[in-house]
Amino acid sequence: MISYQLHYQPGVRQWLEFQNPVASICAREPAEVLPALAELQRRVDDDGLYGAGWVGYSAARGLDSSLPATVSAGEPLLQFSLYEKLDRLDELPEKLPVLSPPAGCVRQSDHVMLDGFDQLAHAGAVRRIKAYLQSGDSYQVNFTEQLSGSWVAGSDELFRRMVAAQPHSYAGYILEDDRAICSVSPELFFALNGNEIRCRPMKGTARRGRYRDEDLAAAAALRASEKDQAENLMIVDMIRNDLGRIARTGTVSVDRLFQIEQYPTVWQLTSTISAQTDATIAQIFAALFPCASIVGAPKRRTMEIIEELEHGPRGLYTGAIGWLLPGGEAQFNVAIRTAEVNHRGHLKYGVGGGIVWDSDPQQEAQECIDKARVVAEPVANGGDLLETLRWSPAEGYWLLEEHLRRLAASAEYFNYPFDPADAREVLRVAATQFAAGQITTGARRVRLTLAADGRLSLAHQPLVALASPARVAIYLHPLSGDDVSRFHKSDLRLWLADIPAPGDAGVDDWLFTNSVGEVTESTIANLVVKHQGRWLTPPLNSGLLPGTYRQRLLDTGVIHEQAISEEVLRSCADIGLINSVRGWRSAILVAANT
Repeated sequence: MISYQLHYQPGVRQWLEFQNPVASICAREPAEVLPALAELQRRVDDDGLYGAGWVGYSAARGLDSSLPATVSAGEPLLQFSLYEKLDRLDELPEKLPVLSPPAGCVRQSDHVMLDGFDQLAHAGAVRRIKAYLQSGDSYQVNFTEQLSGSWVAGSDELFRRMVAAQPHSYAGYILEDDRAICSVSPELFFALNGNEIRCRPMKGTARRGRYRDEDLAAAAALRASEKDQAENLMIVDMIRNDLGRIARTGTVSVDRLFQIEQYPTVWQLTSTISAQTDATIAQIFAALFPCASIVGAPKRRTMEIIEELEHGPRGLYTGAIGWLLPGGEAQFNVAIRTAEVNHRGHLKYGVGGGIVWDSDPQQEAQECIDKARVVAEPVANGGDLLETLRWSPAEGYWLLEEHLRRLAASAEYFNYPFDPADAREVLRVAATQFAAGQITTGARRVRLTLAADGRLSLAHQPLVALASPARVAIYLHPLSGDDVSRFHKSDLRLWLADIPAPGDAGVDDWLFTNSVGEVTESTIANLVVKHQGRWLTPPLNSGLLPGTYRQRLLDTGVIHEQAISEEVLRSCADIGLINSVRGWRSAILVAANT
């Protein structure tokens, strides 16, 4: 039985909290599915109760007996609870009911290690699907995998982490007797408001870039992709046809086509279809379920292919999670980006994607990995964004415009609200206070912080001189160039956490390399070297922070971008470290003493 539920309604930015159920509805056999949905409708309409819960993928058998979907013996096909009241909340509650972790388990890492995804096997399945496409059995097959892992903290912590990674989704948190469901699905199955029904299928995915320019290029490529547009249009046509079965004549409309939407790890291509309907909740599910975007076209034959190739029942995954209220208001997501965790700490998470004739098996496998990052990685947002500026009585804030542009670019990347005028005002007030304190000599190190909710804060301290030339050594272990935090100045530069302090090795700073042997940056500065008569600095795609002083020097032609190997670095007599607080410091390359 479902004891507690929390669902997010993005349109009004509110959480709907359901507590203390007075009744429950469950279907365990296909023949029970339609009667259960009819009972849900009756209790909401006649008794004024609030219904919330989920419908699993295998419930399709009970909505249309011709649709193949494996049913696990004894497992519910749908489950709802009914409540006498609901609470509308503007914020995620500070405390949530929790499914506790197994007794005696010790958490080893913030990362969730997900098993069960074999890239070679996945690529083989994609090739088999393409054979079916070639023979005309299907035009698109949505192929999925079930990953498994362990979670030894409370279910509330898992849900909060997923919401932080993917905010503004059609999120749902459901607590059952022996299971917690944590969903941050970005896809709307349908929303009902009186007689208006709206669907927002999602088909077409591109991995986010690591920094603004790379990210915008990825979005532009997705927007222009004929392959992704064709996939999306195919699903739009299917949903138009499905809606036509329950819509008032002539009311089905495609309101938005090929809209690009930003999520923490991927760009998605969405479309919106609406209609007017007099259908009941059971009739709506019978017409639309399962959502075309997680099956393919044509639905029946494609589901047969899915049954043949997938490794087991999907269960809740790719079903629907949501609620029905008195007055004809309802919202159900497509149950993707959804984790299930039980009392034993076993975690289950499904991933998948649409396969068409020109799909690349390796790219499809990478898409699944990208979609798993929302649960596998501890942080997918930017934390608090930072800008560290130098202020002095003579010049004020040095490189102020460059700092504001970089902060705006990172805020756009992470979808943080930011108005440069607000930042200017915070900095102006601080400068006035510096002047009132009669600071007439010396510079100050000023840190401007932008939180995820748009709040700005400021801290400052005297700027202390550092040794010059700086003694630098190459850090022995290459760092990944794919870590997004390498490209944005924030308090979440997690890649620095396990690196020993340079002073412990008898040097002033480390120089880092990437996985292909290119030198990138130091812990606090960009790198410049004089090679064959020109000052060079590594390009962003080597994996480094886009420093503001670095950008000024590039714009003025003082330095030039070029990949720098460790061999080239060792051959250079002139080395410098540059940042917007210290300026240009000479450096000498030495060997670390550890």
